[in-house]
Amino acid sequence: MMNNSINGIKKSAILLMLIGTENAVLILKKIKISEINRLVEYMINFDCISNTEIDLVLKECADFFSPVVLNIQNNYHDYIFSILHQVFGEEVANNLIEDVIDEMKIRSGIDQFNNIDCIQLFSLICNEHIQVVTAIMMHMQERQLVKLLTFFSEKQRSEIIFRMVQFSGLKKRGKKELLKIINDILNNCRISLHNLMGTKKIVDIIDLMHIEDKKTLINNLSKFDTDITENILDKIFLFENIIDIDDKYIFSLLQEIDLNKICIALRNTNKTLQDKFIKNIEKKHVNYLRQELLKNTNVSDMEIKKARKHIVKIIIHLLKNGIIFMREGKSNHV
Repeated sequence: MMNNSINGIKKSAILLMLIGTENAVLILKKIKISEINRLVEYMINFDCISNTEIDLVLKECADFFSPVVLNIQNNYHDYIFSILHQVFGEEVANNLIEDVIDEMKIRSGIDQFNNIDCIQLFSLICNEHIQVVTAIMMHMQERQLVKLLTFFSEKQRSEIIFRMVQFSGLKKRGKKELLKIINDILNNCRISLHNLMGTKKIVDIIDLMHIEDKKTLINNLSKFDTDITENILDKIFLFENIIDIDDKYIFSLLQEIDLNKICIALRNTNKTLQDKFIKNIEKKHVNYLRQELLKNTNVSDMEIKKARKHIVKIIIHLLKNGIIFMREGKSNHV
């Protein structure tokens, strides 16, 4: 019997790479196309199969041993094509190999998605067509998929799940397009990470400065680049930091913000922060705000995040212009 540490498909793929073209052709003619796809994937990755694994298979399949093993190891792509060419013809062989390689690249790209923070991943894919999002999610790990779904609105979640139920795979052109989108998303992620590292360094420096030095630096930065300044302030100031702003600023701020956005933004916050808003909102809105916060309304994480971001953006504008500022000694970034 063969070693149990190597699965059956892998064992078969190793044998097909070693028994010679004619024997491999005879075997493949008896196998379903769906099984051939799985075999070809291992065969394409033949250089990742260890000599130990090959030896284990060869010891138990000595009758199939071929003297062309070393040549195959150096020219396995030609060997695979030669087999598939004789089984299916040139055009089908080319398409089959290309299809398997594309599928492997898609899975490899989406494996990287599984290691990206869900908030960042959502920001990278939220503007893609819903069918693209569905195709990506079909390849993702279930745990990461569930987390990612919470950032979409209830309507979007329902549509994604409906499309996932109906998903039957992608055609060749669809795979090419999805692969391009995945590569673009990963490139944007790398750029974002690079920028984030520089921004985080500046945030750490600003956090150690005295308040007057902070004001001067932020004011000077805003003269060079407003977007970069706002990005830095966005890292320094979090929604929860509103608790540290003087009440007189909060009162003026809340008059400029839609009441429904305030209700959504305060979802899942602590009582101290909620009381800060209730204390400074116009009296005619106090009861309404209290009642809304007590309701068990289904609001998506993304809607909450958008409402908080809207409020923080207004505050950042005030911070950037030196109208208000965080108290000294606070550590406000993540």
